[in-house]
Amino acid sequence: MSNPGKPTPAVTTTTASSAMNVAASTAPTWRRENTFWNSIYLSIKVAGCLEAIFILATNVFLFAVLLSSPKLRGNMRNHLVLSLVVANLIVGVFSSPFEVDYTVRRDWVHGCYFHVVRSLLTVFVQNFVSMWGVVLLALHYLCRLLQYDGPAFLLRLPTTLRRMAPGVYVALPWLVALLLVVPLLFGGLHHYMWVLWTDTKCPMMLSRWAKYTLNVLTYFLPAVLLIVLFVVILFVYRRRVTHFGANALKKMEMGANLVGEGEAVEGPAVHVVLALLTVIFMGPEHMFYVGRFYTLFPMKHAVILRVSVMLLSESLPLVMALVLLFMLADVRTRVVELYCIIPGLPFKRSPPQSSQTTVAPVAFRDLNDD
Repeated sequence: MSNPGKPTPAVTTTTASSAMNVAASTAPTWRRENTFWNSIYLSIKVAGCLEAIFILATNVFLFAVLLSSPKLRGNMRNHLVLSLVVANLIVGVFSSPFEVDYTVRRDWVHGCYFHVVRSLLTVFVQNFVSMWGVVLLALHYLCRLLQYDGPAFLLRLPTTLRRMAPGVYVALPWLVALLLVVPLLFGGLHHYMWVLWTDTKCPMMLSRWAKYTLNVLTYFLPAVLLIVLFVVILFVYRRRVTHFGANALKKMEMGANLVGEGEAVEGPAVHVVLALLTVIFMGPEHMFYVGRFYTLFPMKHAVILRVSVMLLSESLPLVMALVLLFMLADVRTRVVELYCIIPGLPFKRSPPQSSQTTVAPVAFRDLNDD
C-alpha cells in the first residue's frame, strides 16, 4: 500500500490525450514545440474521425444484415456476433468521437464523472466483452465441431428454461462485466485522483492492485485461452478432416441442441483469424498499462508510440466487422442478396447457375407423372 502522506498512485491512462498531458507536464522544455504537438493532434483528429465513421458504418451494417434474415437471427453463432457488434459500437459512439473533441478543444468539457463512466465503458467493459466474446465464439465453434450437445443437466431442464440458456450464454460477458469488472474499477479508484480533478482535466487513476487485476481479467487471461483454443481448434479440425474428409465435414450439420441449433459447420479460418487479430490488436495497449514501457523511450518517441498503440486498439472493431462480413459464408451470401435487391447499384451478379437449373428436373418429373 502507498503512504497516504506521500501517495504514489499508479496511473491508468485512458486516452492518448491524457497520456500526452502527463508526458508534457514532465518535459516542459519540449512541450512548447508546436510543430510536434500540432502533428500529433492532427493525426488523432483525422484517424479518430475516420475510425468513428467506419466503425459505425460497418457494425451498423453487420447488425442490419444479421437481423434481416430469420435464418441468421435463429443462428446461435450469430447471437454471439451480435453481442460483439454492440461492444464494437461502444468504441464508435463513446471513444473516438470524444477523443477528437478533446483534441479540438484541448480541454475536457463534459465533466469528470462522465469521463469515469466513458472510461469504464470504452476501456474496461468494451475490452472485456470483446475478448471474452471472441473466446465464447471460438468455444461455440469447437463444440459444434465436436458435435457436443451441451451440459447434460441443461438438456434435462424444462423447455422454457432450456430456451433461455443460449441467451444467458450470449449475455455472459456483459453480466460478468457488470458484476465483477465495474465493482473492481470503482473500488480501485485511487483516493488521490479526486484532488487532481479540475473543470477541464480529469486524470483516471487506479490503485496498483486494481490495475493489475483488471488487466489480467480483461486481456491476459482471455488471450491465453484464445491461444489454447486456436491450437485445439486446428488440431480437432485436422483430425475430423482426416477421418471424414473435407467435403463430408462441410456438409455435416449439427442437430437442434443447445449449441448448434441446426448450424452447418464451416471451416476454422474465420475463428482463427478473429482470435489472432484480437490478441494482436489489443495486446500492446494492455502491455503499456501494466509495464509502462513508454518510460524506456525518449518523450517524443513515447508519445508517438502511445498514440499508435491507442489507434491500433481502436481500429479492432472495424477490422472485426470486416472479417465477420466477408469470411462468414452465410453472412456474405446475405450481403450479396441484399445488394442484388437494391435497385440502381452497379456490378450486380446474375443468380447462381444452380438456382437456374433446379426448375428443369422438377418440370420434367411433373410431365412424367402426367
